Parts: sequence; structure tokens; C-alpha cells
Amino acid sequence: MNFKIDNLKLTILRGERIFREINLENCLGYSSNDSLLSIKINEYNLTPNGQRKRRTHFFKLENSEMYSQLKEQLNVALDSDKQSQRSLLVVINPFSGRKRAVKDFNNVVSPMLSEASIKKCQTIITKSKSHVADIVDQLDVNSVTELVLFGGDGLLHEILNIINSWEESRKCEFLDKISFGVLAGGSSNSVCAALLIERGWHGRSKKLTVENSAFLLIKGQVTKVPLCENILDQSSAVLSIEKSAIGFGAVSTYEAENFRYAGPWRYTITAFREIYRCPTYAMPVFKFKQLEKSHWPTEYLEYRKTSGSEQAILDKSDISDDEVTMREHFSNAIVHNNPAFYETLDPDGVRFVSIRQPYFALSCILPMSRVQQLAYFKKVLHGNIEFVHSPLNSIFLTDKLSMKFACEHKVTIDGEAYTCKDWEVSTSGPEFKLIM
Repeated sequence: MNFKIDNLKLTILRGERIFREINLENCLGYSSNDSLLSIKINEYNLTPNGQRKRRTHFFKLENSEMYSQLKEQLNVALDSDKQSQRSLLVVINPFSGRKRAVKDFNNVVSPMLSEASIKKCQTIITKSKSHVADIVDQLDVNSVTELVLFGGDGLLHEILNIINSWEESRKCEFLDKISFGVLAGGSSNSVCAALLIERGWHGRSKKLTVENSAFLLIKGQVTKVPLCENILDQSSAVLSIEKSAIGFGAVSTYEAENFRYAGPWRYTITAFREIYRCPTYAMPVFKFKQLEKSHWPTEYLEYRKTSGSEQAILDKSDISDDEVTMREHFSNAIVHNNPAFYETLDPDGVRFVSIRQPYFALSCILPMSRVQQLAYFKKVLHGNIEFVHSPLNSIFLTDKLSMKFACEHKVTIDGEAYTCKDWEVSTSGPEFKLIM
């Protein structure tokens, strides 16, 4: 038996015939038995539905020289030395999602980390919000390189805003030295879904496996991601990474906290309650500056060619020095830069924004009757993105937005509820390093 490694593909040969081919891009590491001259490799192949299915390969080499050569080449191809230098602190929220995070870490994530030669891994199970603050406050940035969060989107949002409350030099040092990783352990895992979508992998939150997000954590690259800065009432600064809302979406998310026992279904329950009520929301005056057309992604250029709803809104708006002031009423308005922001059964969302880009989408949905809302929400629930092209929906790209409400108003920022009269959102927040 012989072998060759070319372009991250391991080919096992028997004579001149190919015995087996293994894509090393889908492998984390390997185990070996020196006495038997044997190698075992798990290959995590991507299935048509975007999940990773493990296939184990086991084979013996003919002599110790060939065996040593293969191990040496595998170490290089799989970055074993680099992986062994990583130092992780995994913060686990045991109450997130289905309350399986601790069990899933021990049974799924930990073996995958060991397989990838990542040995330096400490875990802390959170007890309360104050405990989370203590964990981050006491983290030694000189001994830990990665902060991995195993829970829902709220845990990432919470920690980023704890860091944001620090004095500037300490905050900058932390964000410069620490990379963030996320594992799918919550009711809503839209950040995980977005990262997988960007890699061309699967992102359905109902089928978003821990194994898939752990594979991304191990094989992903560190990328600097801009944070949105939300200024409430010209005083409170709140950082966000993916999604903020007013109107239908904000009220539904706000009230969903009363139904946490229902897990991910709590959002569906409160959405149907809002549809039944069919209220009229007091929308603010929006002011924003459209992203320059030269910066529009190809997908958005194509969208604007076929959609007339944005121009209809602009024709009824005041425009001065490229700043648009909209006075239209909407049933829902969402500020987002996450392609998985409709993260129900199939989070396709709008594909012309992503969390790595320094701008976001403003999606405005015109007022609808109860029947229209029900039909609309059913499309969202089943992952049907036809509503993106609906004349009731308008989408603008911007990097700065301000809203002024007539009275105190509910808003949600990355799933957390706030109230304010003035709200400014921009991409002028700090950057943080995310493994994606």
C-alpha cells in the first residue's frame, strides 16, 4: 500500500490502483498506532442538505518509513502544530435552547477538539449574568487566544456589551488579542447559521447541528467583523452584530421572553398573537444615507433592477445631500447584516448583506391586514423568500440610520429589548475577531 497527498487530497494506492481517496479539507486530524503502523482518519463529508456525516477510514502502511512519512505530511496538511498552539476558553450556557449544551460539549465538541490536536481547552459553565461578567473580567488575554461561546445569540451579544463598558485601552487590547468562536446551543442560532451560509454550508436553525458549528470552529479562519453601534437617547451605547427591529418584530421578540419554556417556538407563538391583534405601530421618522451605488453587491444590483418598491418609497421621501427622510408608516422595520435573519426553518434572508461587511440592510414592511400578515408570516416560517421581492417590502443598504419616535418605543437589538425616543445605528463601532 502506498500513498500521495496532492491539493489536500490523500490518495491511498494498492499497486497502481486507487484504493481510497480522502479529502483532507473535511478532516480534523488523525490517530495512529505505532506498533501496527496504522492510521485512522475521520472524514466529515458535507451532505446535500448541508450537514456533515462522519466516515471513518482505517488503513495500515507497509513499513515504518512510509508510516512516518505519512504522519509527517498529514501534520502539515492538517496544520496539527498550529492547532496544538490554540488555547480555548469555552463558556457554556447550560440553560440555552434544549438545555443540552453541557452534554453536547462532552459528547460531540470535546472529542472533535481532541481529534484536531486542540488540547488547551478550559470550560466554564455559567450560573448567572453576573457570573458571565466575572468570567470575561477575569479572562487572561495572555494565556487564552479564543473565547468560544456555547449558547444562543444572546450570550455573544451580552459579552460584547460587557466588553464595551470597559475603558477604551482595556477594550481595545481584549478585542485585539481574543478571537471569538460560536457553537450552536441556543433557541436561536442565527449567527452560527450566517457563518455556515457564508461558507456555502447549511444554516437552517432547526437543523443546525453542534457538529457542524464545531467543525467550523476548528477549520474556520479568523476574520475581523465590524460591530454596529446603537446610540439610544443620545446616551446609551449598545453594540450589535446582526439584527435590530421595531414594530411587529420588536414586539414579538419582546413578548417571547414570557414563553421561554416553548424554546424556539416562543417567537412563533408571539408572532401569531401579534397577527391576531393586528395593531397599528407608531413608526418613527427615518433618516438614512443610501450606500453608494458603486458599493452595491451584485445581488442587490439585480434586486433593485426588478423591484420597484424602493423607488416608490424614495419618491415620497425628502432627499437632501443624499440623506433620505422617510415618513412612511411600516408594520415592521429591521436593521440587519445577517443573511440568516429570517432564521426559521430555512434562513435564506437577503443574500446581499453579511456580518463581515461595514454596512447593513434596512428592511421596511408596509402595513398589512391580518390576512396579509398571516400569509406573509407563513412564508417566513417555511423559509419561502418570495416576500423579499414583494411590493410590500422595501430594502435599502446603508451604514448609518437614525430614528426619532414621538414617545418611548420598544426596540430590540440582537434579541434584547430596550425602550427609547431617539435611536441611531451606525457601523462606527469597534471590530472584533470572529472565527468563520
